[in-house]
Amino acid sequence: MLNILFTFVFIFLSVESIPVIIDTDIGGDIDDSWALALAIKSPNMDLKLVLTANNDTRGRAQIVAKYLTIVGRDTIPIGIGVPTQEGGVGPLYGWASSYDLLQYKGGVSDDGVGAAIEIIRNSPEPVTMLAIGPMGNFRSILNRAPQLASKIIIKAMSGSYKYCYNKTPGPCPEYNVAANITGSQATYAAVWNTSLSISPIDIGMTAFITGENYQKLVNATNIVTTTLLECYTYWSQHGGDGNSKVASTTLWDPTAAYMIWSDSSLFVFQNVNMIVNSAGDTLVASNGRPVNVATSWVNNGEQMWSDLVVSKLIGS
Repeated sequence: MLNILFTFVFIFLSVESIPVIIDTDIGGDIDDSWALALAIKSPNMDLKLVLTANNDTRGRAQIVAKYLTIVGRDTIPIGIGVPTQEGGVGPLYGWASSYDLLQYKGGVSDDGVGAAIEIIRNSPEPVTMLAIGPMGNFRSILNRAPQLASKIIIKAMSGSYKYCYNKTPGPCPEYNVAANITGSQATYAAVWNTSLSISPIDIGMTAFITGENYQKLVNATNIVTTTLLECYTYWSQHGGDGNSKVASTTLWDPTAAYMIWSDSSLFVFQNVNMIVNSAGDTLVASNGRPVNVATSWVNNGEQMWSDLVVSKLIGS
């Protein structure tokens, strides 16, 4: 029994952390907030930067800064990513609209892509980027520092494989791809440290937390989870959907985060060559680059994943 205990302690203490940059369009859908909370609750994810993506990237940075400040992780740097002309932040913006970025302890870089480039360049090991928004920042990294692609590992909520939204058969333009098609085309065509790994619509469309499992989150007392549910409540009451007292909405982005904080054993993967066409479809094509696609869940995988997420979020 003592040997087993020593073995467990050794394994726990020897978990290696992975340098991670989160690229997020937080504030539109609430699933980005879930992914950020899970990253904070994952000791193996050494968060080097949270980089905001798409539309009003400064407004998105305010959300990140307020959240990290409340949960006591305000030493994590924030980068303001490449903005786009159309659209604002989304229903969660009002929650953080008065936050003064100048007061953020961890520092906020106006050139978030430049900050990411420096982190990647100076890292002694490859940096994993969690891509949970449109891919404009990735295109900018490739344009400004193409030689660094070999030091980047990407885990993304991106694309569709055999199914579209509402379980409609056939691929379709997934939001993160379609919102910045040229950025997605560049990202899917680049040669990274390892093949781009994606959790597409096929996986995310059945990622929910409901029933007794969700009530464990409602009853949680740790600041990461209570603040997450505060965000969810605000978002749902200001243009979002769902009911923060009953169940989650679709947790698209946390399925991509799962590929970093766990061994991904609940997914069935297939390595295929893919391209992004002019309509934003992610298509299997012989002239595409290899992509590691999570095509389906293992048997009962959705429930086991839900259990893992809840266990992580209710932990102290």
